[in-house]
Amino acid sequence: MANELIDIYDENGNSLGITKLRSEIHKNGDWHKTVHVYVVNPQGQYLIHLRSPFKDLHPSHWGTRFGGHVIAGDDFKKTVIKELKEEIGLDITPNDLIEGQISNYNSANNNEIVKYYFYDFEGDIKDLSFNDNEVVEVKWLSPEEIINSMEKEREIWVGGPDKFKEINDYYKSKK
Repeated sequence: MANELIDIYDENGNSLGITKLRSEIHKNGDWHKTVHVYVVNPQGQYLIHLRSPFKDLHPSHWGTRFGGHVIAGDDFKKTVIKELKEEIGLDITPNDLIEGQISNYNSANNNEIVKYYFYDFEGDIKDLSFNDNEVVEVKWLSPEEIINSMEKEREIWVGGPDKFKEINDYYKSKK
């Protein structure tokens, strides 16, 4: 992970022609690309996951999305497909994805150009596998349960209720 090479961009997503180690981009506050993919079942519940205690960002926190950094030379879709395979064992194609928006996220030294995706999952949660030691546990929660928990137990979550509401509203608009 820390040894992955990451392309560096300006805040508008223009390549700067620079590549750095993943371990350095957060130290320097470099703009880089990431993907977030939300997995939703036919009942409208989101697959949430408990992050490994060994993650460099937000260890042992619950997350509403899967994803990761776009490594040098890759694009958003390739990264989503790779991350879902690595994190929960799903084999998907680009056509399986619902595309979301691109937005900037910046806090302290983490400056990301994020592309959002959604994946409608009709399989069984028992068939998921966690092969890369990034995910400890998964479970389904409704949007209302997620928002309620985020508002009451903010410290256990990656992300907050306002952003999740925005994501959920966008997903519902695409259905």
